[in-house]
Amino acid sequence: MEYRFTGKPKEILPGLGLAVVIAGASQFLSRFHPTIDPLMLALLTGIIIANLIGVSSSVKPGIVFSREILIPIGIILYGTQMDLLPVRLHGTGHIIHIILMVSLGLTAIYFLCRVLGIAGKTALLLAAGSAICGASAIIVLAPIIGAEKEETSVSLLVITVIGLLGVMLYPLFQEALRIPEEHYAFLCGSTLFQMGQVRAAASQLGEHALALAVPVKLLRVAMLLPVAIVFSLIAGKERSEWIPIPWFIIGFLITAIAVNVFPELALNRALIAPVATFFFASALAGIGLSIDLESIINAGPRPFIAVFAGLVILISLFAAGWGLIR
Repeated sequence: MEYRFTGKPKEILPGLGLAVVIAGASQFLSRFHPTIDPLMLALLTGIIIANLIGVSSSVKPGIVFSREILIPIGIILYGTQMDLLPVRLHGTGHIIHIILMVSLGLTAIYFLCRVLGIAGKTALLLAAGSAICGASAIIVLAPIIGAEKEETSVSLLVITVIGLLGVMLYPLFQEALRIPEEHYAFLCGSTLFQMGQVRAAASQLGEHALALAVPVKLLRVAMLLPVAIVFSLIAGKERSEWIPIPWFIIGFLITAIAVNVFPELALNRALIAPVATFFFASALAGIGLSIDLESIINAGPRPFIAVFAGLVILISLFAAGWGLIR
């Protein structure tokens, strides 16, 4: 994905304004429940508006701007959310467990997607979203590998749907199988895709389970840093670029390092988080406004099958490595 914008400032206002309104409404509505993801809501709202109401040509320059300019800014700001403190606080067993789960899970889910006939870039996004941190991983990695907006949209939709299915099923399995609280909390943090999903599922057993699950999830989120670098190097090598790492990923790394080296900057992490989300949501609203619903329908059930099977793979990897973190 090349981030170029050639429109004049006055031309971007209608489309950018629409994307910003959608993003603001989505972020507001997400406050009512942890499973309501503002990024997915902004994307779906944009798709609904584009396909039911239609989008005039006057808003298209702003839509392009929201996609091509706001995503890099959001990625750089998202670097501030890379908190390595959970890595430092947890023992070696936790770290090894998460590294193995992310690495093996990402690889296994990618090859499963390919076996099912899913295109390479979509397969990478589905694998990364499943193994690391859901929508955030997809948004960060999509521009690195040059994913099309349809590939990004399908990946986000599938990850959200299967993740919500997990939120509904996990408490039922916990009750039926009488899974101990600690075991269940680590299961949620190690396998569910997005932080909101982890919070919703773990909180079913109370605040203590939630407090155990969140740091485990943060360990997985931290894995986005090395994965982004690897994806950048591979993509750069394929394009034969002299500097294989995109500029916005360099900014992402700089902000991530800064907030972990300077404690005073880390204090502002909570203030920056909604700003980064707002940029992402505005960009996804722009993507949604330019998506033909038929392109998502044409993807068929295979991505859903792959990600559901991927969730089973992650649960299996968690069960196999449980002895490392006890």
